[in-house]
Amino acid sequence: MVPQSQGQTFPEETPVIQKSEPLPLPQIFSHAFICHNVLFLPSLARGTENLILHHPPHSIPQTRSNVPLLHTPASLTSPHLLHTLLIPFQALQAFTRLFDSHRHTEAQRVCNVAKNRFPHILPAEHIRPSLHSVRNLDGSGGYINAVYTERHGVKDGFILTQHPLPETRADFWALLHDHQCVNVVNMSPPSKQVQNHTPFWPEEGFATYGPFVVELRSLTISAHITEVHLALCKLGQGTEREVNILQLDAWPMGAPVPPSPQPIIHMMQLVQEKQQSKKMSPIVITCWDGASRSGLYCTASNICHSIQVHQLVDVLQAAKTTRRSRPQALSTLDQYGFCYHLAQAYLHVDRTGAGDGSNIKTGQMEQP
Repeated sequence: MVPQSQGQTFPEETPVIQKSEPLPLPQIFSHAFICHNVLFLPSLARGTENLILHHPPHSIPQTRSNVPLLHTPASLTSPHLLHTLLIPFQALQAFTRLFDSHRHTEAQRVCNVAKNRFPHILPAEHIRPSLHSVRNLDGSGGYINAVYTERHGVKDGFILTQHPLPETRADFWALLHDHQCVNVVNMSPPSKQVQNHTPFWPEEGFATYGPFVVELRSLTISAHITEVHLALCKLGQGTEREVNILQLDAWPMGAPVPPSPQPIIHMMQLVQEKQQSKKMSPIVITCWDGASRSGLYCTASNICHSIQVHQLVDVLQAAKTTRRSRPQALSTLDQYGFCYHLAQAYLHVDRTGAGDGSNIKTGQMEQP
């Protein structure tokens, strides 16, 4: 359980694997799991007969129908599923301990402590975006609990940040303004299970957050995703900037993982389309703690990009990339296992063009 901030309740994800719906998992053939061996086992709950094998990771054939297929061992049981997930997950945990010495100087300043939702999730100094539009009393750059992480080979392509607190909404909009961000992915939709869930955009008309005016232009609600189109303007400046927020509604708060990978794949496609004209601007990913759900999205995006561009499946490496910046990301065995589920779903949809009715487009993840 993640420690709760005073006055806040949030049913955090549990690290226990749900045995009623086994996840597709990696099968590790040797103890050299640091080499990222990968074997996909389709969901036993669906009774799938085949699996996709790469050991160690190597190029996937351009024609997805040529991906080698093997039969799933009939003797595979829940303990096997747990064991095959646990080995690479333990490698990921050991890797993360290398970053325990990161400094969090600005996050631990007296004036900034209250801006951190959870005291153990803090941004390291060398990957923390500083703010210019809002500043500290001593004139230094403003602080927000956020970190850069890699996106599709671009060092600072993602910014992970916590859902704004009432007193940090101006900081959130300063982050978007100062770092030229136009696309936001919100992985934590409003929920009755979460107390003090602070809206950070107006439900209608416009609202002022510190030196920023935000105007609602349009809102579109679909089966799994809410799209919000906003205009952002800093007071005293005449220019407006368009901002798109894509909110994932298909992952209930308190659930360890999403019910299905397809809505996240669909979300990635929508983000890609909206990012075409702003390829080098960072994409902001936000969730309640700025780590768990945001980290899963970033990892999933890098996994699918690697599959499409490099013809390579390497879940462990993608997870390490996210953990370098946000060590608390993918903190449960459930979330780590879900990444294999999502990678398999992406490969399947990319081969067949079939989806779950969400009109998902695949095979077009953009290159940096």
